[in-house]
Amino acid sequence: MSPLQIFQVQTNAKSIVIADPDLPANSPQKKVLDFRFFKQVAKDRQRGDDAVFSAASAFLSSWGSGEDDFQPVNKILETNRPPYLAKLIGGHYLIDLAWKARGSDYANKVDASQWTQFAEKLKKAEAELERAWELNPKQPLIAEEMMTLELGQGKGRDRLELWFQRAMQLNPNDFRACCQKLYYLEPKWYGSAQAEIAFGRECVASTNWGGEVPLVLVEAHRAVVNYLPDEKQNDYWSSPTVWKDLKSAYSKYLKTHPKDLLQRSNYAIRAYMSHDWDVLNEQLLLLGPDNYRFLGDEDKIFDIVGAAKRHAADSK
Repeated sequence: MSPLQIFQVQTNAKSIVIADPDLPANSPQKKVLDFRFFKQVAKDRQRGDDAVFSAASAFLSSWGSGEDDFQPVNKILETNRPPYLAKLIGGHYLIDLAWKARGSDYANKVDASQWTQFAEKLKKAEAELERAWELNPKQPLIAEEMMTLELGQGKGRDRLELWFQRAMQLNPNDFRACCQKLYYLEPKWYGSAQAEIAFGRECVASTNWGGEVPLVLVEAHRAVVNYLPDEKQNDYWSSPTVWKDLKSAYSKYLKTHPKDLLQRSNYAIRAYMSHDWDVLNEQLLLLGPDNYRFLGDEDKIFDIVGAAKRHAADSK
């Protein structure tokens, strides 16, 4: 084995190099391998631009510390991919650098120089992303990045909605765009718990949006419960109103994705927590004993399945 500890996998009938998971996360060797992986994805014409975006973003997020670090990535992109992609990835990276410059402290603890760097990098990101959109107004990833940009710049809800609608028009199943809007609506940003739940219900009610989008209502309730004290969270999940929402989200999603065992298990767990024994027994039957492992560890499986059997017997 070489000093770089390279190994290979088969993808799209081609062998590509990926990083050895046994290498230390911050090792120079891993940086080389992560870049090599991005480079091979970018050069592989059978791989879509979304895959290149993911590989480049992962490399830059792990190893990038300044704008100059984008140059080798940009060189590969300019040679092998359409022009908009370098602008998109460059904009994404600048947003990441902006947040690193700002830091993770509360706003009142961020000093003036940090705010200046934050604003300057977001402004540069805006220019890159706007150019990317000019070059390719049919790529929903650009609209999603503009939503992320708006989170930092805070120019207004109308701007967020503009880019959200553009993303959903291009991809009516855009779960990522929906989650970005949901995050924007959190109380710590530009919304409220009520706004999050209302949006989640809109995702279930929509006749145009599909895929995982109905599950945004589940994510909305998860976001809301995170603001509650630990001792109140169980009561929240067992609320009839919350259960009605969860039931509508899971049932709509599972109609079109009946083989998603993980989400079916989640549905069963929520039914158990809400004491809806009819739904629980129905979902366990559809799940099948061979897939009970998705419910959790042995103790949890014993509790859930035992409760389902007892209440099934009681109803006879």
